Amino acid sequence: MNAREVIKHVTNKGNIPSAIRSFLKREIHTCPVIFGKTVKSCSRVADIADRIYDIFGIPLVRMTMVRTGNEFALSSLSPMPYSQMAEGERSVLSAHLRHQEFL
Repeated sequence: MNAREVIKHVTNKGNIPSAIRSFLKREIHTCPVIFGKTVKSCSRVADIADRIYDIFGIPLVRMTMVRTGNEFALSSLSPMPYSQMAEGERSVLSAHLRHQEFL
């Protein structure tokens, strides 16, 4: 094989660059979730956050989402330490805890 044939073979006849371009159109967003609530998120992300809390019951979590156009897909969930929370997020947490009954 000559160099030109190798390049065509490795890039699937030049299709790899177009696949990379479509991948680069995606955006990665992280969103803190406090008892299923988000701060400053669109309704689609807020709905996903609410469902995550309903399913897993994790009180403090950071969602990582992949956005392509108007679509969001959940990529991962990770712990969210209190020390890394912004003031608005701490306010949401405090409001939730004030209305919670402890047995």
